[in-house]
Amino acid sequence: MKIKKILAAVFFAGGMMLLVFGCGGVENAGTTTSTTTISTTTTTLTWLQQVSGTTAQLNGVSFIDASNGWLAGHSATVLKYNGTNWASQEIISGGLSGIDFVGTTHGWAVGNGDVYATTDGGATWVQQTISQDWGLARKIAFVDENTGWATGYNGVLLTTTNGGTTWSSQESPTSNELNFFSFIAASNGWVVGNSGTILRYDGTAWTAQVSGIAQNLNGVSFVDATHGWAVGDNGTILMYDGSSWTTQESGTTYNLYGVSFVDATHGWAVGGLGKILMYDGSSWTTQTSGTTGTLRGVSFVDISHGWAVGDNGTILYYGP
Repeated sequence: MKIKKILAAVFFAGGMMLLVFGCGGVENAGTTTSTTTISTTTTTLTWLQQVSGTTAQLNGVSFIDASNGWLAGHSATVLKYNGTNWASQEIISGGLSGIDFVGTTHGWAVGNGDVYATTDGGATWVQQTISQDWGLARKIAFVDENTGWATGYNGVLLTTTNGGTTWSSQESPTSNELNFFSFIAASNGWVVGNSGTILRYDGTAWTAQVSGIAQNLNGVSFVDATHGWAVGDNGTILMYDGSSWTTQESGTTYNLYGVSFVDATHGWAVGGLGKILMYDGSSWTTQTSGTTGTLRGVSFVDISHGWAVGDNGTILYYGP
């Protein structure tokens, strides 16, 4: 007897993963019978609080995979996740506003104008030198172990090609404060900021894009050159289709501070009063967070593993 065809499908909706398996036909002694067997498995995905061990405001989070993640916040807070729990790492800055890792060893944290780098997964951090003439560095993003960018006040944009050993300024078409980066390659990236500012980098220069809004934009996430989202104050959500930005209905007026997409049909946004929104490819819906504290950062590695961080040491995990 030989099975002719096995069918499998995965459906994701409403916080549940539904796995469907089927057998499409069986051959036996020269005859074919048409039989179908369906087996389903449902996994419920929810937001659960994890122990942080701190009451500091947590501002940024960066995950490489479901077992390797870091977060940064006020009071010189850096925590590392190992797949089971969070552990503190020592850094000397008084307040951190962003963090980014490109692998399990190389990462950068930024805050109060200071940039810190690690090459051993955060076991040790080294302060890097950035001229204060460029303004206080606030957010940071790297695409590999060498190439990265940082923002400062008044629209300042900085870049490095040697892992942050040296930094240089890039011409910026705005004087507005810039709040978050998203890069899909060293020659293709975006940064968003106050007063609806959106800038695009093509590997040579930064140019302004029309957002059509005046609200501050606080987060941005791209999965490829034609699928990107930006979030901001008063529940603002914008979607980019490769040529222009359009607004999407969020269903909230709370400020949104972070957004993370894993593909064109799965994304999450977080913000004030514990607000969490999920995008399913067509619309945004609210998910229960279990907190009323402000959530300031979010990072997903796939559709069933994500983290959100915020005030009072809050860490939320989304998964089975």
